[in-house]
Amino acid sequence: MKKRVLLENYYLPCDLKQKISAFLDHYNNHRYHESLVNLTPANVYHD
Repeated sequence: MKKRVLLENYYLPCDLKQKISAFLDHYNNHRYHESLVNLTPANVYHD
């Protein structure tokens, strides 16, 4: 996440917060993790 944040310029703190929030949503709810048997962290947590 740190590398992605450093690639762009954020002029307002709310822009950075919004980008971090979008990243966390994607990482936890949409991205499948091989170490979790191809499930999302949200699926593992709620099951």
